[in-house]
Amino acid sequence: MRAVILLIAVAIGAAFASMNFGSTTVDVLFTTIDAPLVLFIGGAFAIGLLIGLLASSMRILRLREQLRRSRHQGETLSPAASKPPAPKLR
Repeated sequence: MRAVILLIAVAIGAAFASMNFGSTTVDVLFTTIDAPLVLFIGGAFAIGLLIGLLASSMRILRLREQLRRSRHQGETLSPAASKPPAPKLR
């Protein structure tokens, strides 16, 4: 199933790239870059992907640290205190 989704995504990307291959000029700070539009769109996508990966990896590292602290606190408690209460039957 993943292969089918990947194949569809690649096909859509190739169609998009072929439709946006016209040359365009972009002013960046003190220089001007003349390149196909698809390169600028792909570059913006790649930068966004890297920022998203960085943000999510920072979140994962924070959660791992929180889990490590929770596990450490659980080891210092007595076994009776770390057990959840038994459910009450009616």
